[in-house]
Amino acid sequence: MTQIELVTIEKKLRVPILISFSIAAMVMKKFAIPFSGLIVVIAFDSLAIIFFLNAFFTTKEEVDGANSRIFEFNVTELIYATCSIALLYRLQYWNGWETWIEVAGILFLITSIFVFLSLKYIFRKCHSKSELKEIFIHDLPWTYFLILLPVFAFANPHTFHNLFNGTTYEEYVREHFPVNEGTLLIEKYKPTDEKSKKQAQEFFGKAKVLEKTGEYNDALINYNKSIDYNPDDAKIIYSRGLLKLTKLELSKDMAQSAYDDFSRAIELDSTLAVAYYHRAVARNYMFPKNRLPSRGDLLKAKELDSSFNHDKYIEQFLSLPLVDSTCDTTSYVNEE
Repeated sequence: MTQIELVTIEKKLRVPILISFSIAAMVMKKFAIPFSGLIVVIAFDSLAIIFFLNAFFTTKEEVDGANSRIFEFNVTELIYATCSIALLYRLQYWNGWETWIEVAGILFLITSIFVFLSLKYIFRKCHSKSELKEIFIHDLPWTYFLILLPVFAFANPHTFHNLFNGTTYEEYVREHFPVNEGTLLIEKYKPTDEKSKKQAQEFFGKAKVLEKTGEYNDALINYNKSIDYNPDDAKIIYSRGLLKLTKLELSKDMAQSAYDDFSRAIELDSTLAVAYYHRAVARNYMFPKNRLPSRGDLLKAKELDSSFNHDKYIEQFLSLPLVDSTCDTTSYVNEE
């Protein structure tokens, strides 16, 4: 095999190898493998660069007995490069992904019309397996984008995030958006079918079992999945907040996250006394010198549930001056 033939084979295999690399990068992102985001960027940027370079080429032609080179370009390869960038933008949630996906979708639709026409002609003329293999390699990028682009274009944010990421959509929104804006996004795209509610209860049951056996991180994962399937269940959201406050390593950020869960549970069920009670505990952990809001939650808990009327923590807390709180919540929040 000559060196020219080896170079030709290498060029033919570049795109299939990079497509395989991009698929592997998406799998890594799904399983939350470290640096998967960076690998996704490298994979899709490399794919776009190769398509872009393949779009421009020269051909030899003999004119009046002399050899000359003619510069040409392939529009299809440029469209594939655009599609690669569009997929990357959506995977990474970069600003402007909607525009990239829209432009790539329109251009790819135009390309697909010509691909269909050419395939129809080629298959009529094709008579061997080697020729079919050549066709498959040549049109592999088209098949790749034919599968992915509709998913990237039409999947709603909830479905898309859960399909390509290792976290739930609810987790992502709570981490990246303010509380009120996040709640609106979750409400807009939440599952509404009965099957989802059933799955939520199944994950909730698993979380409870894992919590009892001391597997708190796994319990949190199952609480997250449960809430993602049914973000309107106050009991599940309260239970996740309680896990964060009493079982996981407590910090101001963790206490804030638990506080947000208790607040959301109260929005969904304003009669949930324990949510008021533990929201006060979380808030007092974060702001021990500003007790007035916490005092209101504790009084509300006592009003809703008489069992709190003689709670030692509440009595100790309410007996302190409003301008100074020395009530130690550390021992309480770390109890089983």
